[in-house]
Amino acid sequence: MACLWNILRKKNAMITDHEIGSILMDELPKLDTDRISTAEKVSVYQNIKRFADFTCRLIDQRNAFRVAGCFRLAERLFQEGSATTQNAIDSIFIYAVTTRAQALAGLRSLMPAHVRNEYYRQLNSSGI
Repeated sequence: MACLWNILRKKNAMITDHEIGSILMDELPKLDTDRISTAEKVSVYQNIKRFADFTCRLIDQRNAFRVAGCFRLAERLFQEGSATTQNAIDSIFIYAVTTRAQALAGLRSLMPAHVRNEYYRQLNSSGI
């Protein structure tokens, strides 16, 4: 079932920084919604950090199905988001997930292309 924000958005329109909080709340109802904000004063980086923390909790619970959904959402936010959103996904989300996913090799197969490529780039640059 398509989420409301997907229906209302124009085809091929970029996701604005202000939409990130709403998208996260729509796509991840179990996400701690009192910590995600749609207010303009809350930065994309803060919302992506909360999204990363949520994904890491799912990794710790070994909930592969929901982790895969988070990876797909991160990929979509990266592909359709602003440069700020792309930077937040690369520097916050991927970094946080990299530290958790090393122990769970099977999770790498669930990662969409950009998430997986950035995961390997960060893993290789860390010297681990």
